[in-house]
Amino acid sequence: MKTQIYLALSASIFAAVALGHLVRLIFAWPAVIGPFEIPLWLSFFGVLAPGILSAWGFTQVRRP
Repeated sequence: MKTQIYLALSASIFAAVALGHLVRLIFAWPAVIGPFEIPLWLSFFGVLAPGILSAWGFTQVRRP
């Protein structure tokens, strides 16, 4: 049971990260860390990788 909770929680966190990057892409919000500006196209990978991990995590939660 504890494994299912861990999987659901981590999948939810990955989904939230992917959603944050997707919102950044849609609204073209700038991201600046110190003197460096993060390119907008980099958020595409921020949607793709956590999105895949989130989908995988939710499919593992449904397994018996």
